[in-house]
Amino acid sequence: MRAIFSLKRTIDLSVLSPAITLKLFDALIAPIATYCCQVWLPYVSWSKINKSEYLDFKSIAAEALERLHLSFLKIALGVSKRTSNAAIWGDTGRMPLTFSPVLCVDTTASAVVST
Repeated sequence: MRAIFSLKRTIDLSVLSPAITLKLFDALIAPIATYCCQVWLPYVSWSKINKSEYLDFKSIAAEALERLHLSFLKIALGVSKRTSNAAIWGDTGRMPLTFSPVLCVDTTASAVVST
């Protein structure tokens, strides 16, 4: 959250287009939020995937990492905090950020197995 507040204090996000704002998120905030995800993500998310809770959008949006992502997307689009999460994901064309590190962990595991 600190990186988001720092970015908001430095740059007026309402002036920028949503595409540029999302690139700023991907370049400045996502690396901080997903730092060392190969270590901590399996303890956070894999248990939920095994219980099939991950298929429910409410449980996806309840993850701390995705709450951060959704709050930034809502700020970038200039909509209310009460806007539907599904609408935000659909309008921006982005997948939940929680899925991105999962793919990163899966790729790393398969690379280790293949060597």
